[in-house]
Amino acid sequence: MTDVSLERQIVFGGYNLALHAAIAGQGLVLGSHPILRDIIDAKLLVDPFGVMLDTSIGYDLVMTREARERPQVRNFADWIASETGQAV
Repeated sequence: MTDVSLERQIVFGGYNLALHAAIAGQGLVLGSHPILRDIIDAKLLVDPFGVMLDTSIGYDLVMTREARERPQVRNFADWIASETGQAV
């Protein structure tokens, strides 16, 4: 790709802004396919290469101490733990 300028760039303060800029045709965005699946299925963005990479990047389940005491939150956290095999 010879027509890509590495000097020109826009920095966003949040992923949502970058995603909407890509949808508006102002560039591209790297993202998680499961998160972008609906957007790709709606043809708002395309996956031009069809390449998916396994990474060691994961998600953190975070909450306040008070929220953890609520049965609904605790049940959800326990379900996440059982699905992932991780302790909460």
